[in-house]
Amino acid sequence: QGTLDYMAAVVEHALERLGKVELGEAGHGVSGQASYLTQLCTLHEDMHGEAGLITRQTLGYAAPDFGPTAPLPGSGLLPGGGPLPGDVAVPGGVWQLGALQDGGVSFVFDNEKWAHPVELAPFHIARAPVTNAEYLPFIAEGGYRRPEFWSFGGRLWLTNTGAQHPRYWRRQGTQWERRHFDHWLPLAPDEPAVHLSWYEAEAWCAWAGRRLPTEAEWEAAASGT
Repeated sequence: QGTLDYMAAVVEHALERLGKVELGEAGHGVSGQASYLTQLCTLHEDMHGEAGLITRQTLGYAAPDFGPTAPLPGSGLLPGGGPLPGDVAVPGGVWQLGALQDGGVSFVFDNEKWAHPVELAPFHIARAPVTNAEYLPFIAEGGYRRPEFWSFGGRLWLTNTGAQHPRYWRRQGTQWERRHFDHWLPLAPDEPAVHLSWYEAEAWCAWAGRRLPTEAEWEAAASGT
């Protein structure tokens, strides 16, 4: 309760300060600097909230209680939206990677400054992330025991971890389950395969005859441009 009281006090003081700062050029709203710092603090706090969720999942703690809200994504309780098989074609061209200085947004992180051109060749990319159902055959066909699918770093990772399947999966008889915080749930076939290491994603691509997208390819495709 002490932590919650402290958080509430911080919010109250921040709102009070925002009400007293110098007005913007138009005579209303807060100044650009105050707005930027407030947004930076808010989004930075969001990052720590995400890190807290990751920690609870890693340690098998109970899911946080957000009150009477919708279940968290990935809880196995949300209606499925898939499958969404097939690829889309993304035309090549020059992609501006990063935030545009005249992009009309009030906030960008420092590591997004500033956009620079990246030449992209035409490519195809899956319409949706790899699903649990698409990942399961890789396990069934011995993907974790076949070194031809794994890079040198991936083989070292396998040796060090002894992994035979994704970290939070287990097989119960003929069914697969996934640990969601402190609960085991039936593996939802159409949900994205999550909590995979880079090496597992890379090996799946080698097995499936695919490859991982580059940062610029992913951003261009995800933007819908």
